[in-house]
Amino acid sequence: MRKLLSSLFSAFERKSLAVPSSDLLEILGVSQTTAAGISVTPGTALRCTAVAAAVRAISDPIAVLPLRLIEKGADGSRKPVPDHPAARMMAGDWCPWLTSHEGRRQITLDALMSDTGGIGLVTRVDGHAREIIRLPPGSVAVEWSTLGEPTYTLTQDTISRRLDPADVIHLVSPFTLPPTCKAPLTLCREAVGLALTMEQHAARLFGRGGRPSGMLSFTDALAPEAVKRIRDTWTLAHGGSNSGNTAILDRGASFTPLALNSVDAQFLELRTFAVEEIARAFGVPPHRIYELGRATWSNITDMGREFVDFTLSPWLKAWEASLARALLTAEERQTYCVEFDTDDLTLPSLGDQAEAYGKLITARVANPNEVRAWMGLAPYQGGDQFENPNTTSGGGLPADSTGVPA
Repeated sequence: MRKLLSSLFSAFERKSLAVPSSDLLEILGVSQTTAAGISVTPGTALRCTAVAAAVRAISDPIAVLPLRLIEKGADGSRKPVPDHPAARMMAGDWCPWLTSHEGRRQITLDALMSDTGGIGLVTRVDGHAREIIRLPPGSVAVEWSTLGEPTYTLTQDTISRRLDPADVIHLVSPFTLPPTCKAPLTLCREAVGLALTMEQHAARLFGRGGRPSGMLSFTDALAPEAVKRIRDTWTLAHGGSNSGNTAILDRGASFTPLALNSVDAQFLELRTFAVEEIARAFGVPPHRIYELGRATWSNITDMGREFVDFTLSPWLKAWEASLARALLTAEERQTYCVEFDTDDLTLPSLGDQAEAYGKLITARVANPNEVRAWMGLAPYQGGDQFENPNTTSGGGLPADSTGVPA
């Protein structure tokens, strides 16, 4: 391993200045301030719960979905190939310190929050992929030619080297139009700044005991010392964690409660609007970041399917293409492809599954053992027969060598 890493960095060339990135500017304390007066960087943005939920809504499924290498047969058949070196790497460890699960999560997070995108470096031995190393966005400068061809420069300390694009897994956002690259976080920077500003305002307000719940009135004029003493006593007895205690009034004092006004209602609406703006920028349905104002039990299933089709699918296809290009040779790509298994995200209810499986068996499209395999159950003797269980004629149609009813 040490020898491999040494050979990786042995061809470095020295440069006087690396190309600054948003990550480097964050380290140096140079950042863009939003109109709300808050600096929004990948680090500070995660303090906004809507941003944290949005990036997890995309990165978590990509990290946990099964990733398989599929062999495409001449007859149109498709079967997993678990014993191929690329398949073992995609399902196991990328390198001694990074699993495939964590690597996919981290690179996806980089692509969502950094204009550089998420980058992984494939190291090779004798021309064969051996490891995938995730590179922090701040360590790689990406330059684009007029034809859209990228040039990757990896910098460590003050030493830089060019990377072969064939060895780079580069995951970028849908808003990447070379030479302009914008991450979803960059595009919703103002919405994130607004959300953080309102959150801080609410925290400061309630940290002081919240907005006045009412007013104390006295029939007689009070001296400044008396006003200060009454205010301090009232705050001590009913402020902060003591809010809600029983109040005892004397000397003609009266308490007038203050009701929620239109300004308070608009503040709550504005916080909801900021959450929806962030969801739009990341392409995530609001219900996926727990904004359920417009979600109902009748449409939540359809909204879940839309999330897979229109939010996750573009990212999954980008991952599949990048891994196939980096881990497979041009000849292998004619026979093999990389696929995510999204069945777990689109499974219907148990009743709907049972009805669909029953129809497939009745129509002799699938046999019971095939259905049991889809459900993760062991086969049983006689389950390979293609027969309609609703009829009494015949003993079933045995499958021929191709698996088609005879």
